[in-house]
Amino acid sequence: MAKRVFFSFHYKDVIDFRANVVRNHWLTKSDRESAGFYDASIWEEARKTGSIALKRLINNGVAGTTSTCVLIGTSTYLRPWVRYEILKSYRKGNSLCGAHINGIKGKDKQTKTLGKNPFDTCPWAGS
Repeated sequence: MAKRVFFSFHYKDVIDFRANVVRNHWLTKSDRESAGFYDASIWEEARKTGSIALKRLINNGVAGTTSTCVLIGTSTYLRPWVRYEILKSYRKGNSLCGAHINGIKGKDKQTKTLGKNPFDTCPWAGS
């Protein structure tokens, strides 16, 4: 059975298309179930809102999921909303994983330098 996954990422990686390569993987399968996940990301709606509404969108997006996958680009670790999404996912009890997407070529046909691990910047994560 496929899991509902919340994808967390830096919006710049959507513009460059790296995040979409992962999120749209299911399109190469016969159906979403065979892809193994359902994408529960909220970025399409998030761009139109303020911070309170964005928190509400993130909370609702994470609520229906069991896993959170952080798509790690060069600057993902700097993004406060990514840290918020990780924190909300952690508090909810979602399984957490990260995937570096710097090796995926962007619209410019180039790869990017490896980004820092955003889990290392979460003060609650400990060592």
